[in-house]
Amino acid sequence: MPGVYDEVGLTAQLRRIKQLYPDKVDAALAVADDIAYEIVIKTMDQILMTGFSSITFATGGPP
Repeated sequence: MPGVYDEVGLTAQLRRIKQLYPDKVDAALAVADDIAYEIVIKTMDQILMTGFSSITFATGGPP
């Protein structure tokens, strides 16, 4: 369902990626302006908890 934060699905995908690439420690997080701060923090927490220790942010660029 669009617009719903799928925490379980995201965690599963992150774990799958970590299994495929166990040495990978970096992740890129693309954040749109309309994403709630709480969702960004939850996502960062999930990234860190699944073994990625470096997070890079990608934005849409200047307005």
